[in-house]
Amino acid sequence: MPSPHRTTGDCYAVRKHPNNREGVTAEQKEILIRDTTAMLERVLNKAPQTTHVVIDEIDTDNWGFSGESVAFHRQQTQKGKGND
Repeated sequence: MPSPHRTTGDCYAVRKHPNNREGVTAEQKEILIRDTTAMLERVLNKAPQTTHVVIDEIDTDNWGFSGESVAFHRQQTQKGKGND
């Protein structure tokens, strides 16, 4: 009887918001990988054996919006808080 799962490898990326590495432990990442894999099996019928989960942590100077880096936006926010 054929497997109900796809047999080719699938890769799914989990992008964490920039500069949120602080406080994220290796154990939490293991849980994220395990639970993401289980969800993909349950919802999309993906085989855990061929599912790859990538956690992509992006530095704030490598991520931008509104034409400026997140690092710049955060610097401006901090300056604004200092004026209160």
